[in-house]
Amino acid sequence: MVVRLGLAVLCCVGFSACSSSGGGGGEDRSLSRIVTTPQGEAPSVNTVVDATTSYRTEAGLAALTAYAYLDQAATMHAGYQCLEEDASGGANSLSITHGESNSNNPMFISDSFFERINVAFSGDPASWPPGVNVASEVIATSAGADAVGLWWNSVYHRLPLMRHETVRAGYGDRASARGMNPNVQATGGGNRDYGTMEFGGVSAARTVSFWPEDGSTIGFLSFNTDSEGPDPLDDVDGDSSPNAAPNRGAIGVPIHLIFPTAAKFTNLAVQFGAQGQANSPVIVLVKDADLLTNAGDASFYSDSMLSHGEVFILPDMPSLASGTTYAVSVTVNAGPTYAWSFSTP
Repeated sequence: MVVRLGLAVLCCVGFSACSSSGGGGGEDRSLSRIVTTPQGEAPSVNTVVDATTSYRTEAGLAALTAYAYLDQAATMHAGYQCLEEDASGGANSLSITHGESNSNNPMFISDSFFERINVAFSGDPASWPPGVNVASEVIATSAGADAVGLWWNSVYHRLPLMRHETVRAGYGDRASARGMNPNVQATGGGNRDYGTMEFGGVSAARTVSFWPEDGSTIGFLSFNTDSEGPDPLDDVDGDSSPNAAPNRGAIGVPIHLIFPTAAKFTNLAVQFGAQGQANSPVIVLVKDADLLTNAGDASFYSDSMLSHGEVFILPDMPSLASGTTYAVSVTVNAGPTYAWSFSTP
């Protein structure tokens, strides 16, 4: 079984803000039993939100707003994971999870991600931002800007970071959890940080957006698909993959494009390669590839984790070459063509 050292499964839940009352079956699961109403953002939160916004800016998206109630939800769940690891052998026990099965954990709120988000807002009836109707959570074993880099240099964990709908964010890790509960061991010494980020989204109009930014130099060369669960290019450890794409380990850095449509693509032409050289093979993931035909060096696969209009282009090679400029071209439904280039360090 592959041990996920980098990323945990992405969790997205749609909900109605008007039905967001917290609760825990009669038990006190409110955050007020541990912390007071949030008064502001910790420096680490701003660092993480700023790092996420930096990637979003490169993709042509609006900045995120840090939100203290989401910070609390993220910090509580980060603390839950830290305490589980600390009680089970420290660095020898990986406790990355979206669930909370141990109700005896001092930072337990609920096994339900949906309920944890509800509880984070329940102390203030006016705390829900107008129009918020979806929440997402991503987790890494690292913290801060390093965790944001892991999430962005992935497929499924990039989704909430790259979507137009995402407007609010909160963050927590071992350090902030220790500020809530001194039983959480200090950072360092091999302890994992369990950086956890919560997102709130609204119904939002989409425009064409893509990453890497045209003319930019990116900070990555490759992505190990085995570090992400579920594995976007299924491995051999028994995972249930959301697509039928071929098994791969390391690939080139994932490239994405979002096109404003709520329908399946009827035609998609994708080309990718080093400038001045022949095109390179790519694996292309979309929500529904039923109407698409493999052509040239592009192979298309349906992926249930994506939304209509989202395209992931995965260079089918162990790594991009350093010091190289790559060109990308995507023609959508035999209509507009989007072409851009980027360079590697």
